[in-house]
Amino acid sequence: LQKCLEAFEPEMMKLESVKSSPPVSYKLLKLEALLREEPRKSGKGIVFVEQVALTVPLAMALCRGLGANIAEAMYGQMTKQDTDRTMRKLREGQIKVVVSTNALEEGIDVCDCNWVVRYDRFATTKAHIQGSGRARSQAAEIIYFENDPEEEASKAEVMAGVAKDDSLALSATERQRLQRTKQTVQGVYPFDDGQGQRIDFFNCSRIVTEWCQQVLKEEFRQEGLFPTYGGDPGARPQVRLPTPEGFEVITPEAVDTHWNGVSLQDVIDKDRLEALTKADRAKRRALFVAARFLREKQYLDDRNMANTKALELARAQCCEGPPAKKLRFTGSFDRRVEPKAGNYKGALQEFLHQLSPNSRPQDLATYKGVMEDSGWRVTLEVTTPPELATSDFFSTKKAAEQDAARRVLERLQRKQ
Repeated sequence: LQKCLEAFEPEMMKLESVKSSPPVSYKLLKLEALLREEPRKSGKGIVFVEQVALTVPLAMALCRGLGANIAEAMYGQMTKQDTDRTMRKLREGQIKVVVSTNALEEGIDVCDCNWVVRYDRFATTKAHIQGSGRARSQAAEIIYFENDPEEEASKAEVMAGVAKDDSLALSATERQRLQRTKQTVQGVYPFDDGQGQRIDFFNCSRIVTEWCQQVLKEEFRQEGLFPTYGGDPGARPQVRLPTPEGFEVITPEAVDTHWNGVSLQDVIDKDRLEALTKADRAKRRALFVAARFLREKQYLDDRNMANTKALELARAQCCEGPPAKKLRFTGSFDRRVEPKAGNYKGALQEFLHQLSPNSRPQDLATYKGVMEDSGWRVTLEVTTPPELATSDFFSTKKAAEQDAARRVLERLQRKQ
């Protein structure tokens, strides 16, 4: 990709639309101006963003604009070692700025933090309270680019008032019921090593599913987690996990051994448990053991995020790639497909699916777009039946793709 961009850059820089655009956004220029002013210039701080994709580019932009090595990125998918190294640099003054997602909002203490900038809009009062709490200095500044500071402070006051209102407190019966949800059996449930996030009956499914999705990608199927389980009463599921050593099967016997006679009713709130079907309970009971296995093997870090090295090794061991599919043309099509609201891409996809129902959409049509002085132009190649069409020039790539799809669809329908 880098080589393609380097080859494309000279031609792109000749476009009038590019020449007339500022090299960076006015929002970034404003952020740089703020960080050049005291007390932010000599202090340490955090810039919070909402998207992981923005962390590294924004940190690099700040380094270009304010000085090399002034900022580094931090986000939830980083390994614990990388997170610790970045935080150590901030504490020791090797860097002045951390550009972070909400990974820093809670659970990590940032000493000597003089200011916090919320670069993007956030949606919850919790984000306001936790993000502001990262600024430890008494004279710390909290700067919002998108939200209204007074409105967020007002919401926080309302939340604090509700928390102090005794009339809204739980009754003795309700507190007793909640106590039951927090019952623990040492070594059995929940998994909490005191060093990171816990694993319980209600987050284990997400943890295991996310791990499998990251390893297997498009090959992952939810039903593949339980290859021999049909949901029959009395049946016990086994879990099939991709790991750096190959596929690991958590057998029903291993699940029973872990729970060691402890019933779900002993550790899970009755109301929450009864809201689940018997099949869901059986699956979660096994998935809890599977999630614990991933954590104990250190395939997951203490935030239950995939360890990067383990992820790569698991992919190498367990991903064989999707089998090559033979495209088949059925030879008949007895009705026309009409585009809805000008959506020719959708209509073409429906048309091709009926011609080759056993093929994936990405195997049937490929869109290739090029931006020239006159605008976007897209070439569409259809494999079965073979067709090739190029759009006119349009101001957006999306419009060019719709035009190419329209041309191919009309040709194919004329042939029917």
